[in-house]
Amino acid sequence: MPKAPRRAAPKAAKGGPATAPPAARFVKTTVEVEGRREERMVELPAFDLEPWGEGAVLTHVGARTPRTDAPGKTAGRAPYTTDVRRPTQHAAAIVRATVARGRVRAIDTTAARALPGVLDILLHDDVPARTRLFSPEVTYVGQPLAAVCATTEAIARRAARLVRIEVETLPHAVTAEQATRDGAAPVRPKLTSNLMGDAPRVHERGDVASALAGAAVTVTREVRTPCALHSALEPHAAVAEWEGDRVTIWESTQGIYRVRENLAKALGVPHADVRVICEAMGGGFGAKNYAGAHTYIAALFARRLGAAVRCTLDREGEQVDTGNRPSSVQRITLGATKTGKLVAIDLEATIPLGVGGWEGGPGEIYHELYACPNVRTRERFAYVNTAAMAAFRAPGHAEGAVGLEVAMNALAKELGMDPLALRRANLATRDQKQDRPYTGNRLAECYDEGARRIGWGEERRGGAPHLRRGVGVAAQIWSTGGGPPCYATVRLNPDGTADVFAGSQDLGTGTRTIVAQVAAEALGHKLEMVRAVIGDTASGPYAGNSWGSMTVASLAPAVRMAAEDARRALLDAAAGLLDAHPRDLETADGRVTLRDTDRGMTFGEITARLGHVMIQGHGSRGPNPQEAGIVTTGAQFAEVEVDTETGVVRVLRVVAVHDAGRIVNPTLAESQLEGGIIQGIGFALFEERALDTRFGLPLNVGLHDYKIPTLADIPEIDGHFLAGADPQANHVGARGIAEPAIIPTAPAIAGAVADALGVEVLELPMTPWRVLRALQRTDPTDTP
Repeated sequence: MPKAPRRAAPKAAKGGPATAPPAARFVKTTVEVEGRREERMVELPAFDLEPWGEGAVLTHVGARTPRTDAPGKTAGRAPYTTDVRRPTQHAAAIVRATVARGRVRAIDTTAARALPGVLDILLHDDVPARTRLFSPEVTYVGQPLAAVCATTEAIARRAARLVRIEVETLPHAVTAEQATRDGAAPVRPKLTSNLMGDAPRVHERGDVASALAGAAVTVTREVRTPCALHSALEPHAAVAEWEGDRVTIWESTQGIYRVRENLAKALGVPHADVRVICEAMGGGFGAKNYAGAHTYIAALFARRLGAAVRCTLDREGEQVDTGNRPSSVQRITLGATKTGKLVAIDLEATIPLGVGGWEGGPGEIYHELYACPNVRTRERFAYVNTAAMAAFRAPGHAEGAVGLEVAMNALAKELGMDPLALRRANLATRDQKQDRPYTGNRLAECYDEGARRIGWGEERRGGAPHLRRGVGVAAQIWSTGGGPPCYATVRLNPDGTADVFAGSQDLGTGTRTIVAQVAAEALGHKLEMVRAVIGDTASGPYAGNSWGSMTVASLAPAVRMAAEDARRALLDAAAGLLDAHPRDLETADGRVTLRDTDRGMTFGEITARLGHVMIQGHGSRGPNPQEAGIVTTGAQFAEVEVDTETGVVRVLRVVAVHDAGRIVNPTLAESQLEGGIIQGIGFALFEERALDTRFGLPLNVGLHDYKIPTLADIPEIDGHFLAGADPQANHVGARGIAEPAIIPTAPAIAGAVADALGVEVLELPMTPWRVLRALQRTDPTDTP
C-alpha cells in the first residue's frame, strides 16, 4: 500500500482577518439540472482550497474502496423503508381510477368499511387542497381517487378493491395525435390547449433554411422512441409517525430535504416539525424526486389515527403512476459538405407529456453534441390522458441521442464515409449554446480508446448464414458540474474517530463510501475511522436531490472543505500540545506529526487530551465557474448479432469510454456505467409501455409484461474512464457519470443493427417484429 501523503495546511481565508469580511457573502450562480439552467443563491466558502489537480498524490480518493454499507446489505440488515416497523403500525392502500378521463359522481365505501380490520378511509373532502389528492376530475388511468387504511397491508388492499366509484366517462386523448387534432377536448380542466405553451418550443442559431438549401448533401429520417418506465427494484414507500405536532417520515427518496419541503407546504406545518429519513434505497432513476401520493396518504392517516402508517405502492401502481420517460417522434434533417462537415441540423419533434410535466424533450443534445453553425429544434409538447412524465436518467438526451445518431449514420452512408470518421470531423470543442469553452472535453480520446478496444474496422461474421453481426458507435454529452447549495459537517469524537454529516441520501450508488473517502483524504485519517452519516434531515445539513448526475460534484467539495476546516482546528489543538506552530504540522494515517520529524500524536490522543472540547469543521459548495461549461462526454461502441429469420437482436459486447474528471472510486463509477448501459439495452430492445388507445388503458403494468433486461440479455461490458481530473470544475476535480452512461447505448446498438442488416430499424425498442418489418423495406427513408 502506498505511503499516505501528508496534508499541508490550507490557504488562509479569503478577505484577510475576521474584521474584514468579504464584500458579498451570498451571491448568485447558475446550475444546470437535468438539462435545465437554474439560478441559485450560494454562500461563498470561508476559505480557498488548492484543487486536487491531475498530479495530486492521493491515498483514499481514487482507490477501489469497498462499499461501506456492503456488509449490511449482503446480510439483509440494511433498513429499507418497507423494513421499518414501529410499535403500532398500520398499512394503507390506494384506490385508483380505471378510466382515462371522467368525473367522479359518487363513491360508496360501505363494503370496504365493513371489512374487519379496516380503520379509516380518505376521500377528496378529507385532505388538504395542497396535497392535490383524490381530485374528482379523472385525467388518467391509475389516478388516486381514495385510500384505505387497515391493520395489515393485505386487508387494506382487499378493502381498496371493495370501494365502488361511479364515474361519468368523458372523451380522452392518450396520444399526441389525438390530443392536438382539431376539436380535441382538453385532457384536464382549465386547459385552453392540449399543447404546452400553445405553440411549439423553437430554438435556433444561425439560418437553418438557407444552410440546408446550400448543403451539398442532406438526409432526413423519422425516428420513434418509446415511453419507458423507471421500474426500480424497490417500490415507492413511506412510513409516517406523529409525535404531537411533529411528524417523522421514512421515505424511499432521492431528496430528503425536497420531501420535507413538499410535506411541510402541503400539510401547513413548519419545516422544523418534519423529519425525513432514508437509510437505504433500491433505485429511483428520477421517479423519486418528490413527495408522492403515498407520502401524503401515510402522513394524513397517521395523524388521524395516532399511529404509524405505511403506504407502499404495489407493482401496478408503481408502473402506472410514478412517472415515465415520454415517447417521442423525431424528424431529423442533416445538411453537410461533401467532406462531411455539418452545415445544418434540423429537428421537429412531438412529445406526449402525460397530464403534466416539464419540457424534457430531445432537442437539447442537437445543440450540443456536434459542431454546427446552424441548428434548429422545434418541439411540440402535448398533454395527454396518461400519468405525468418525470425525470428518467438523462431525460431528453437519451431520446435525442437516438434520433441524432441514427441521422448521423445515415449521413455517413450517403457520403460513403466511415461513421466514426464523420463524428471525429464534427467534434464540438466549445459550449455552442453559451459560446464559451469547456472545463474539459476529451471526446476525441474516448473515440480513439473505444475504437481500439472494440476493434473498429475489423470484419465480423456470424456463426450461420442467417446470423449477421455489426458494430455501431454513438457519443454523449451531459452537464455534470453539480453545484450549490450543499453543506457538510465533520466532527471528531473523543476516541479520534470522525463523523461526516450531510443531508444527502444514498440511492444505491455508494454515496456513503464516497463521503468517507473524501473526508478521510482531507483529514489525513484512516478510512476505517471515518463514518458518513447521511439520509436524515434531523442530523445532516442541507444537500440537494440526487439527480442530474450532481451528487458527487456537489457534495464532495463541501465534504472536503468541512474536513479541511476540522483539520485546521485539530492542528491548532495539536500545536499547543506539541509546542509547535500549526503550519509546521502535517496529518497522515490518523496522526499529527511535526514536519521532518517523528514527533507527533494520534488523532485519538489529541482528542482524548481535549476532553469534551469538540473538533468540528463546516463546509459548503462554492459557485460554479460561469466562464466555462462543465460536461461529461463519452463514446460507446456496440457489437450485435441479428437473427434474420426471427428478428432477435443479441448484444454481444459494449465498450464504453467516458471523460468524467476525477473518479473518486473506480469500482462504484464502473457500477454506475454498467447500470446505465443495461438500462440503455432495455431502451433499445425491450422496454415500451403499451396502451390501448381506445380506452387509455396501460396493457403491460407488471414486470412480467413490461420487459426489462435479465441476466441472459446482458453482454460483456468493457467500461473505462480516462485518467485525469477537472480542477476548474471544482476543487475535488470530479464530474458526474450516472446519466451519461445511458445516453449513447441505444443509438450505438441501433447503429450496430443497421450495420449488420444494411437497413435501419427506425423505431425503438427494436423488437423482432420491427426488425423483420425493416428487412422487408427497400427505401431507408420509409417511416415505421
